[in-house]
Amino acid sequence: MALSLVEQVASIAQAAPFIAPAAALLSQILEGYRSVKDLDDKRDGLCTFISDLTGDICAAVLRMEETHHSDLVGRLKPDLETYAALIGKASAFIAEFDKHGFFFRAVSRSQMDSKLTALNEELNSFGARFRSNRLVDIAINQNASDRILGEVHDIVLVS
Repeated sequence: MALSLVEQVASIAQAAPFIAPAAALLSQILEGYRSVKDLDDKRDGLCTFISDLTGDICAAVLRMEETHHSDLVGRLKPDLETYAALIGKASAFIAEFDKHGFFFRAVSRSQMDSKLTALNEELNSFGARFRSNRLVDIAINQNASDRILGEVHDIVLVS
C-alpha cells in the first residue's frame, strides 16, 4: 500500500514541473523501498531454502532407516556438523536482520544483501554436496545388494 501511495504521489509530482525536485526525492524513496522489499523477499527465500534443505536431510535419514541402512547414518555426521554451523550463521543473520527496522535495512541494504547472498551460496553449495553424497551412498548400497544377490543366486544354482 505504501508503495502504491508513493507511486501515485510521484506521478502527480512529475506532472507539475515546479515540483520536480520533490518528484526526484520521491523516486529515490520509491527505489529505496523497492530495494528493501527485495531484501525482505530474499530473507524469506533464505528461510524457505533452509526449511527445504532440512526436509531433504530428514528424508535421507528416514530413507536410511526404512531401508535398514541406519548404520550409514554415522556417515552423515560431517555433513550434519557443517549444516549445523551454516544454520547457526543463518540464524544469527536472520536475528540481526529482524532486529533492525526498515530504515536501518534501507541504509545498510547493500551490506546485508551481500551477507545474504554469501549465505545462500554456502547453503546451495552444501545442498549440492549433500545430495551428491547421498547418491554415492545409494550407488554403494546398490552395488553391495547386487553382489549379495549374485552370491545367493550362485548358491541356489549350485544346490
